[in-house]
Amino acid sequence: MTPHRMPLELSGSSSAMVMETSTDSALTRTFVAFRANAAQFSATLAKSRRKRGILGTVRVALRYGSYLLRLRYREWQFDRRLGVHTRGTEGFANRERILQGIQSDSKDGVTGFGPSDPAVIVDVLESLSIRYEDYVFVDVGSGKGRVILIASDWPFKGVVGVELSRELHEKALENIRNRRESAPRCGSIESVFMDATQFPVPSGPVCLFLYNSFRLEKVMEKFLSNLERCWRESPRPIWVLYLNPILDSVFEKFPLFERVPAPRHYYSLHRTPASAAETRIPAARDSQNELT
Repeated sequence: MTPHRMPLELSGSSSAMVMETSTDSALTRTFVAFRANAAQFSATLAKSRRKRGILGTVRVALRYGSYLLRLRYREWQFDRRLGVHTRGTEGFANRERILQGIQSDSKDGVTGFGPSDPAVIVDVLESLSIRYEDYVFVDVGSGKGRVILIASDWPFKGVVGVELSRELHEKALENIRNRRESAPRCGSIESVFMDATQFPVPSGPVCLFLYNSFRLEKVMEKFLSNLERCWRESPRPIWVLYLNPILDSVFEKFPLFERVPAPRHYYSLHRTPASAAETRIPAARDSQNELT
């Protein structure tokens, strides 16, 4: 059934028609997101009831609800302080819209947009035992740019965000331009619109950050193959900091990456040797054959 619309008072006004279309589109996206989140919540609730019972589920729900309230406040506080807008989880509910128009084999392997907790990112960066000035920090799947904005407060040689969605990339650029308060402490900050599995890793020491960026093993393998190729071309320290490491087992297929103890339990840490002389690297793999 076609929804009924009230007639426009300003007939013939293109701006009014654009406003109506834009509003309808926004309302539709909001409804779709709400319906998707409600369905996911219902399924999670049913699973928890079977596992923990009603009282156990209530306790978990209260703890999680308390965490979400604190998280939303921290997000609001961060955006307000810097004069930016990095909030929202619309990429999970409207994943196809976020990724529309993208011509990439990696498209199906992207998890969606869900910004990281500002407090967690600060804690992670503070826990790293590296000389920040020597490293370029790269956020893989940078979304609206929250992580790179936070990382820019550390004295990294440079900070780079890599994003597959043009819509999110453009919002990141806007946030970089609109940032207020103190100037970034890093050497430079930028957002790059491209497939992270083809990203030319900057020369020199690099620290890559992933927040559950990929949902398919084959895409994670393609990403690590690209890192391995870049290392072979120019051996240097490459650290991979993997938050919520769902596909952490994929690293086992790449002996170049050594797993090292992470200072925090919620992320894994992997690194390459600083030079070719420090390890025996197997022959270069044919990533194209492995992924077909």
